[in-house]
Amino acid sequence: MCLDQAWANFGSPGALDFNSHNIVQEAATKYIPKKKKTKKARWLSVETLEVAQERRKAKRNIDRERYAQFQRLARRDKELFLNKQCMEVEEDNRIGRTRDLFQKIRNIGDKFQAKMSMIKNKDGKDLTGAENAKYPEIKKLMGPDPRLKWVVTLMVVTQMVASYLVKDLPWKWVFFWAYAFGGCINHSMTLAIHDISHNVAFGHRTTRWNRLFGMFANLPVGVPYATSFKKYHVDHHRFLAGDGLDVDVPTAFEGHFFCSPGRKLLWLVLQPVFYVLRPLCVNPKPFSAMEVLNIGVQLAYDLLVYWLCGAKAVIYMVAGSVLAMGLHPLSGHFIAEHYMYAQGYDTASYYGPLNWITFNVGYHMEHHDFPSIPGSRLPQVKKIAPEYYENLPFHNSWVRVLWDFVFKEALGPFARVKRKYKAL
Repeated sequence: MCLDQAWANFGSPGALDFNSHNIVQEAATKYIPKKKKTKKARWLSVETLEVAQERRKAKRNIDRERYAQFQRLARRDKELFLNKQCMEVEEDNRIGRTRDLFQKIRNIGDKFQAKMSMIKNKDGKDLTGAENAKYPEIKKLMGPDPRLKWVVTLMVVTQMVASYLVKDLPWKWVFFWAYAFGGCINHSMTLAIHDISHNVAFGHRTTRWNRLFGMFANLPVGVPYATSFKKYHVDHHRFLAGDGLDVDVPTAFEGHFFCSPGRKLLWLVLQPVFYVLRPLCVNPKPFSAMEVLNIGVQLAYDLLVYWLCGAKAVIYMVAGSVLAMGLHPLSGHFIAEHYMYAQGYDTASYYGPLNWITFNVGYHMEHHDFPSIPGSRLPQVKKIAPEYYENLPFHNSWVRVLWDFVFKEALGPFARVKRKYKAL
């Protein structure tokens, strides 16, 4: 009888458990405050977060002193964090540790793309974001090109054979073949080095192999170039046309002095000289160990060629590089890429036949949109997303580009955009 009375008062065992659960839940809700989810910036210390909690209470009580204290501490923490990150970025850049460099930049800004322009969909989302991509197949084009290392190796071997064949020719024929044949290969090789600098030979996980392979590709050029190019080319993508940062932009002296047709023609001839000297004047950087290695390997190779084939073979290599990067049809890409042939456009593509022997460097708008895509796959970007490129200005002839550069008054070394960038 007593047991029946108890069931009548408290209900069944299931109901008893349910009532107990409700009692515990009500007590927890009443006496245990619910912790609010808050966003925490990376640079905020525990001390600053505690002050932030007090600030929230202070804002309700209009305690301006506590509010100001939080602002001071937050600025201090952010400055310390950014200074530390910038020092690490500079060190990684100095020693050529590219993967760590870009990772730290991503950590600073939460989201980072190593380019000035990106294709966006109709909602303004970047096509490079996989989750928002209108063309997800573009992401599949990124990654290493397994054929690149074999093409570069064949080019190096070809130049080795050519260096041997010219050793007994008269000097006039040495320079002729250096301009007409060796120069074309060497100029094409510098563009292969450009591709390699984006880690498309072996992938981003093996950056050291890419740097070493760049030194191998550098051999027939005759002048150590690959590692230093990589160091400055990173800035070209991060700070396109940045004043004092992008050494691809001519100096004020070049713009003012080389302004007549004759002087602009001379400037084209001297382009290799300016590409060597400009970084030392505009944005000098300390030498890295990889650059020293690049110089040592190149000098050893040049001495070996001199010992085996004589001076003409060495002159053939170096003269080919200098001549083909000066007044040469292939050097038209230097001008076509970023000079303002169309008002308001400081990057343009070239869709002519010389892309076949220059690793598609003419697809330059596509390259700046997607630097991780190898040159061999850049034409597919335009095919996949034609509506983003077909209405942009482009070139069909690098020879015409050079002609217009020399003889059109509106063009010259000054016909470049300059941008101001804030420090990291």
